[in-house]
Amino acid sequence: MGSVAATWKDKYREPFDPVMPGVEFVRFDDVDDLKAKFSSEFCAILLEPIQGEGGIRPLSREFLHAARDHTRSTGALLIADEIQSGMGRTGKFCSYQHYGIVPDVVTLAKPSPAAFPWARCSAPKTLPRPSTQACTEPPSEADL
Repeated sequence: MGSVAATWKDKYREPFDPVMPGVEFVRFDDVDDLKAKFSSEFCAILLEPIQGEGGIRPLSREFLHAARDHTRSTGALLIADEIQSGMGRTGKFCSYQHYGIVPDVVTLAKPSPAAFPWARCSAPKTLPRPSTQACTEPPSEADL
C-alpha cells in the first residue's frame, strides 16, 4: 500500500484507506516547501522529474538538486518515478538524466505491444542504509 499512499490524487488513495501513514506531500516544484517539510525523520523523497498526467510539467533543476542534497544530508533515498517519462520519451533513457543527478532508485513500467504490462525497479546492489528509526521500524497497531 506504500505506492498508493504516495499517490497525490485522493480519488486513487481513498478506495484503499487506510493507507500507509507518514507520507507528506510537497507543493509542485516549491523548494521552500520541500525545505520546510523535509527532515531526518523521512527515509525517502519520491518524485516524478516530469509529471505527465494532466500535461507535461517538468520539475526545475533547482528542485531536483535540493531534493538530492536533502537526501544525501540525512541518508534518505531519492526515488525517481519514471513511469510516465522514462524509456526514451525525453530524448534520454530516463528524464532525470537531463538534470545532472543520479537517484538511488528508479521505477519504470510500460505495456508491451501485446498488452502485457511490465515494471522494473532499479537500484544499485547496495543502497545507503536509512539512518532514522522512522525508516526501519514497522508501523505500530495504533498507526494502522
